[in-house]
Amino acid sequence: MSKQKAKAASQEEPAAAVDRLRDIIFGAQSREYEDQFQSLQRALKWLQQENDRLRQQQARRESDEIEKLQQLQQEVQRLHEELRAELRQISQQNKTEYLERPALAELLIKLGTDLKEHGS
Repeated sequence: MSKQKAKAASQEEPAAAVDRLRDIIFGAQSREYEDQFQSLQRALKWLQQENDRLRQQQARRESDEIEKLQQLQQEVQRLHEELRAELRQISQQNKTEYLERPALAELLIKLGTDLKEHGS
């Protein structure tokens, strides 16, 4: 059994040696690439979070703007109804005054006739 362990260890030794050589030759460059990759992953995660935050902020602003627009529409509708009611009232007053003017004119003519007849 110890021969098998020794054989396995001797097979692992060349693999470990190759890994050590690779680390010696390319280790610094590999670590640099790994650091850059980690940095890019952090930057990407931050950008995704920032994007999510900005989307939520935009959604809140859109919701607020829609609410304000609805309030303005209600206010415009209310003012429109008030204006219509006021115009109806003015129109009714004008009709009443117009109907009274002919009667007033008739009274003034009669008064003028009476003054003419009795005043001379």
